[in-house]
Amino acid sequence: MSEMTAPTSEWKIVFGLVLVFFTISCWVYMFMRNNVFDAMLPSTITKEHHQAQVSAMSQVCVNPDPMRTLNVFLLDVRRKNAAEISSLQ
Repeated sequence: MSEMTAPTSEWKIVFGLVLVFFTISCWVYMFMRNNVFDAMLPSTITKEHHQAQVSAMSQVCVNPDPMRTLNVFLLDVRRKNAAEISSLQ
């Protein structure tokens, strides 16, 4: 009966396999991050390009802030709608 209730060492094998899988996953992640993802990024994603784009937009008087542009657009639509309503009355 004591053979049936005695602890087995199966947990050591499972824990070892989990650690091996985790280690392999970390190595694959590091390889992908260093060799694959850097090559996939376009040149326009750099901070220098973004700053150059924002400065070019401000020189041409284009609003680089998309939320502010949306708010200005919505205000224009409301003004046009109010003008149309007042002209109908």
